[in-house]
Amino acid sequence: MWTISSEQLDFLRRFYYLLDTIEEGFSYILSSFDHIQYVERDQVMIDIIVAMKEIDSTRHLFDSLFPKDFSITEEMGMLDEMMEKLDFISFQPVHLEPFIKQELYPTYVKWKDLLQKKLKKYVTH
Repeated sequence: MWTISSEQLDFLRRFYYLLDTIEEGFSYILSSFDHIQYVERDQVMIDIIVAMKEIDSTRHLFDSLFPKDFSITEEMGMLDEMMEKLDFISFQPVHLEPFIKQELYPTYVKWKDLLQKKLKKYVTH
């Protein structure tokens, strides 16, 4: 195992728990499709998109932090295609709900679980 600094450990912890926060945002969005009182769906979706773009911008940190055999680039690439589809589908509101429910959210959960499994030993003691 390699040594990581306290700053790097803090980064990993924040990243780990951000993934859970994004999942909570998706839960809100999924609920909003069935409950009219969930009026912040668009803002929550924007927040998720911004968070995902920020996460994407951290790839280089992971590549420099971990050995090559720990690469998370493949896992991060999993979600890229879904986010690109979201950009296109957001202009087609009739397709947005099924896309989020059947493609984007399940892909996100799979992606999150893979990353958290790799990171868990570093962030939970």
